[in-house]
Amino acid sequence: MTARPRRVARYGLRLAASIAAPLALLPALLPGCMSRTRLGATEIAGLRTDYQGQRFFLRQSLYYGPFYDDRGRFLVDAHEFSSLRLLTAPDGEVIIPPPAQGIVPAGTEVEVRAIEFPDSAVIVRRPLFTPRYNIWVVLRVARLPDRYQAGDHILVLPSGLRDRAEVRAALDALLSRDDLAPWLASRSAAARLAIAEKRAQTGLSYEELVAAVGLPDRIDRSFERGHRCDRAYYASTAVDLVDDVVVAVGRADDNSVPASQPGA
Repeated sequence: MTARPRRVARYGLRLAASIAAPLALLPALLPGCMSRTRLGATEIAGLRTDYQGQRFFLRQSLYYGPFYDDRGRFLVDAHEFSSLRLLTAPDGEVIIPPPAQGIVPAGTEVEVRAIEFPDSAVIVRRPLFTPRYNIWVVLRVARLPDRYQAGDHILVLPSGLRDRAEVRAALDALLSRDDLAPWLASRSAAARLAIAEKRAQTGLSYEELVAAVGLPDRIDRSFERGHRCDRAYYASTAVDLVDDVVVAVGRADDNSVPASQPGA
């Protein structure tokens, strides 16, 4: 089993930054060699036209908290911050962000303020101990229908997105152009509460599970007695579903999730 990353204390980040600061100059010394996006100028322009300055609704509830060592902005992600592997120190250690401070529930309205692609100039400009080599989606998050929370909220897209279609797929998995209020209102009270509190629990449909805790890291699938049986993995949590309904939730590393029993 892969070892979980260790949290790096804030003072440790500052100490490491002082040691590694000369490394931040490398992109400036290597013009044209450090771009970490494979998208061309036309694809980038098209994505910005499609998303920037527009309002959307969150398909998934997100955690929010400090953007690593940058207290002026917030990191947002559907997964537990302790499971994120977005940033690696010069010595190869995975750096996880400080703990989440709260939840932005699914259905919340957001505005895409900017999509930042990591070319050489952008990488140099970003703080050292942030995921500088990824695409950043800068969001304004609504607190009330007519009011936004202070501070930019940064959604960090996965590395390795190869073209406009893959970036669109990552964005559209999270952002809906349609108001989700009618869909949420049609859920049961228990499902709405689980989505708002980011909890996987029995009885949720797969769609409700994703709205609550995000897309799984992976799914193992089998078929038993005419039923589809899925085990969805979220870091240390495993969720069993039978025919797209959650039947058990437990820890992934100790096999505590009972085997699904279709038709039992």
